[in-house]
Amino acid sequence: MTLPALLRKAAGDAGFDLIFDSDGEWQRVGVSGTSSAVWILPSGVGAQFAVADEAILREFGETTWTDVPLPSGAAGAVRCRTAEDLHRALSRVRVLFAQLPPAPQERFAQRLAAVDSTETEALVKQRVGQGLFREMLMEYWGGRCAVTGLDVPELLRASHAKPWKESDDRERLDVYNGLLLAVHLDALFDKGLITFEADGALRCSPQLPTDALNLLVPDSGSMMVERLTDMHQPYLAYHRSYVFRSSQGAPEAVGHYAVLIVGRIPTAVIRSSYKERQHFVSAIRHCLAASASTLRGIRSALPEALDPLLARDSVAFDEERAAVQALLHRRGDQSSNADLGYSVVIEADIPVAVFNRPSSQRAAFLNGIRTVLLEAGVEVDDICSASGLTPDPLVMPDHGAY
Repeated sequence: MTLPALLRKAAGDAGFDLIFDSDGEWQRVGVSGTSSAVWILPSGVGAQFAVADEAILREFGETTWTDVPLPSGAAGAVRCRTAEDLHRALSRVRVLFAQLPPAPQERFAQRLAAVDSTETEALVKQRVGQGLFREMLMEYWGGRCAVTGLDVPELLRASHAKPWKESDDRERLDVYNGLLLAVHLDALFDKGLITFEADGALRCSPQLPTDALNLLVPDSGSMMVERLTDMHQPYLAYHRSYVFRSSQGAPEAVGHYAVLIVGRIPTAVIRSSYKERQHFVSAIRHCLAASASTLRGIRSALPEALDPLLARDSVAFDEERAAVQALLHRRGDQSSNADLGYSVVIEADIPVAVFNRPSSQRAAFLNGIRTVLLEAGVEVDDICSASGLTPDPLVMPDHGAY
């Protein structure tokens, strides 16, 4: 028999483009390049279709009755009142054919055959490595999300700060190159929609819609990683510069210029608890933001091994002071006086547009930074470009566009 033109078009538009031999009053049709096939029986202005797989029939609820014997091999039939109904049903059937065995196994075998041995080895290596990395982070963070404290293993993910594909073998398995995060934070961190400051504070990308922000991270202003170390900082800095999405959709380093601010903070800050020191750093961040600048990090002017500023546990100030004096003596810098304050280096980003301004305006901008930081308790001694360029474009005479 031949299918009416309207039914033939409905089947063809659904992907069943092959017409096979009839089986009694049933017309068998199939999909090019596959073994998928159904039988169609015209019925008034509509049709019935029959399939061999009972799993597909269950997708359509109860099967229909038919006074015409089913074709050989069919498990049941479904009635469609119109040609449009037939088109919708067969479109769904075609999707199901691709999802049910043995189709997935055949597709997997085809894709695996297309992968050469070198690539296969790399994929296996990545899977094993990422599994080990997750185990390490689970141990390091005590099986809890580094931000929320969630302790359900099934809802935790190991998130690389510097992505796997961009890392070398050592970095890929470095426990400091990642955070254990709840699944929703992992997705946001992986796509660059959130990042973390040097002190652990969470920052959201302007590209994250407000509705999504309120739904996923309603407490974003107070969310932070509590247990970061110096070892985490290079990786988080990479994430902020190359993964995090700015309002322009590019790494945040674009449109900003890195500077170093050398200054002194009250020695009482060093004597304070870790939490109080973090509040002090947050105050610095807010003050810099008032000058359209972004805090990247703050550290002691001493070598990292002697740095009590970022230490998780309190460090005896007397021991730190002795280390300062010993270091100054070795350097021959007898003019420095540690009693005047504790020397720090602040890493920050300022707008690149500053470099397009006349020297007087650049100087005013830098003075503004000095003023707001003084309000936070930082006495600024110097601000210079982090690039090390000579002459420093921050203070050089008037020049053209940067």
